[in-house]
Amino acid sequence: MEDLLPGPKIYFSLFGGVRAWRTQQPLDLGPPQRRALLGLLLAADGRGVGAGDLIDAMWGDRPGASAMNSLHRHVGELRRTFEPELPARAPGRWLVRSGTGYRILVDAVSCDLRRFRLLNQQAAGADPATATDLRLQALALAPGPPGLGLPLRETAVFQLIERERVETALAAAAPAVRPGEVVPHLLLLADRHPLDEPLHAALIDCLSATGRRAEALEVYAGIARRLRDELGITPDRLLGDARRRVVERTAPAPVRAPAPATPRDLPPAPPLPAGRERELAAADATLSRPATAGHRICAVTGLAGIGKTAFALQWAHRVAGQFPDGQLYVSLAGAEPADVLRGFLRALGAPMPAGGGEAELAAAFHRTVRGRKLLFVLDDARGSREVRALLPAEPECLVVAISRFCLTGLIAHEGAQPVPLEAPVRPVPAGP
Repeated sequence: MEDLLPGPKIYFSLFGGVRAWRTQQPLDLGPPQRRALLGLLLAADGRGVGAGDLIDAMWGDRPGASAMNSLHRHVGELRRTFEPELPARAPGRWLVRSGTGYRILVDAVSCDLRRFRLLNQQAAGADPATATDLRLQALALAPGPPGLGLPLRETAVFQLIERERVETALAAAAPAVRPGEVVPHLLLLADRHPLDEPLHAALIDCLSATGRRAEALEVYAGIARRLRDELGITPDRLLGDARRRVVERTAPAPVRAPAPATPRDLPPAPPLPAGRERELAAADATLSRPATAGHRICAVTGLAGIGKTAFALQWAHRVAGQFPDGQLYVSLAGAEPADVLRGFLRALGAPMPAGGGEAELAAAFHRTVRGRKLLFVLDDARGSREVRALLPAEPECLVVAISRFCLTGLIAHEGAQPVPLEAPVRPVPAGP
């Protein structure tokens, strides 16, 4: 996925507290009220928020005569935080005017909320195993409630986002594909929502499915007691059925995901502009070159917005038939190599290694891909070192690395085929 805007990238996080990074460096967002402003704009997910609504949420029913000036001052300081070179009173590229208020320009790369929602959308039409994996990825982006710790009144938008987090965990638990991996997310949410009966019923089922029957019964006893003491009611049928399943389970065993023999998760390829014949020929040359150091790599590079991802996906779909054991796509923006390797192992149906460190994961990944013909598309690579940590070391596999950087290390030392993209030459229309 390409960046919405050129230049240094800003990454925003809403879940578990408001944070931001510029070119991978954490930003000082200033006093709590300024963080609250950013949190409100991030929660709007790219939509505009009126100045009056921002003031109501930040200052309450009695904002005072200086609230509007304070709002404008906080907006200006946030803009200069994102863009230190920005002159006073100049409009920024990230925090922009929208009607009488403001909005933050975000995409699924730059904001955890947008990425969270995109993963849930992709899960909606996927098979159970793939859907569970996508929802687990979404939950990993949301380790805490949105806007945690902000000095704000309760606002409906944050409550709705928190409900999305709960619904994602319930959906991930429903098919019982990987209950052991869903349990930590359910435990965190159940602690925050101690009277949520569907949430606790899902936790009981997942604990029982992983052999933790005693803990499951403790969860039931705890919520039954709270419902009685705080609301004066007894557990509903959903909770009762979950308890019955625990009691009736005579030989509990973890439910494991079926191993997908041929994972295929390349995103649809956007339209490719005319004038890319030379680059397509250079990419095709990757397939005829001998693998260097056990690797076969195509390095697609170029400036932001030039169409690197569209080109790489178009070409990957063209050659996918030569890699019958599967095709995998991942965006590396903000991802750690260990997390990417875990995702590859899950997609390939391989068990996680003991220890779980990056070295152990890499070794397990190399064993899993040995003798297989797989295509890996690594988007948003920040440099050669990041890609090198994810190479399969199998000459029958192909890695397509996409980056705004030159990846000279991969080209010089790993034998990557360079495919630099420039602005396509468009034909000049004939005159009348």
